Amino acid sequence: MSYVFPAAECNLELKLHYKGLLNATTYTGMISTGFVWGYLCDTLGRKKLLVTGYLLDAIFVFLASSSQSFAMLMVAKFFGGFI
Repeated sequence: MSYVFPAAECNLELKLHYKGLLNATTYTGMISTGFVWGYLCDTLGRKKLLVTGYLLDAIFVFLASSSQSFAMLMVAKFFGGFI
C-alpha cells in the first residue's frame, strides 16, 4: 500500500488519518476471515482455493487501482484483505 499512497494522496486528497484507515481496513478484512479460509483450504483443497484467491485478489487490486473515491478504494482494499 505504501507505493500507492503518494499518488492516492494527490488524486483523492487523502489526509494522514485516511491513510491509516486504509491500512486498518485491509487488515480488518484479513483478520475477519483467517480461520474461515484455513477451514475451507483444509476441506476443499488448497490448490483450488489458492487459484480462486489469486483470481479474486487480482480483481480487487484492479478495482482498487481504478477507484475514483476514497470509499471505493476502502471497499476494494477491505475485500482484497477479505480474500
